[in-house]
Amino acid sequence: MKLAIMQPYFFPYIGYFQLIDSVDTFLIYDDVNYIKNGWVNRNRILGKSTGNVPVYFGVPLVKASPFKKIYEIDVNQDISIRKKLLKTTYSCYHKSPQFDEVYTIVEEALLNDISSISEIDYITLISICNYLNIDTHIINTSVGVGSNDLSGKDRVIDICKKLECTIYNNAPGGTSL
Repeated sequence: MKLAIMQPYFFPYIGYFQLIDSVDTFLIYDDVNYIKNGWVNRNRILGKSTGNVPVYFGVPLVKASPFKKIYEIDVNQDISIRKKLLKTTYSCYHKSPQFDEVYTIVEEALLNDISSISEIDYITLISICNYLNIDTHIINTSVGVGSNDLSGKDRVIDICKKLECTIYNNAPGGTSL
């Protein structure tokens, strides 16, 4: 079995999906500490309305801290903030090919009543994989995969052994692991 593990990203980059598509099982590493200014709850928009300059946007979080695990962090339930993000997304991309299909995924991510950023990232990832016809099995590590007493490469090795992984794929940034 081929396996890959990555932290959750909010609307990840294409290489994230290439990694998912290259394995049988993909683990979302959501039981590790939250990284401030990472990609767990934010991304960038580039469009005419932003002057073709990348602008960060994201799901607002409640009491996010690097001392909390990603799956423990809640999102702000203020719908007006989320609607503003949708409006920005719409103004940047409404003339793009397949906009209507993809915008639905963005709406589902931003207008749901899910309280955890980990769950929003999971559901969004599943929706995008379905749209791209990627049928990889995807699970969050917070459901009890591997030993939380281990970290780094030791945890990855433990997870691979427990899931009887024969090949571990990693993104280029993690090749040293």
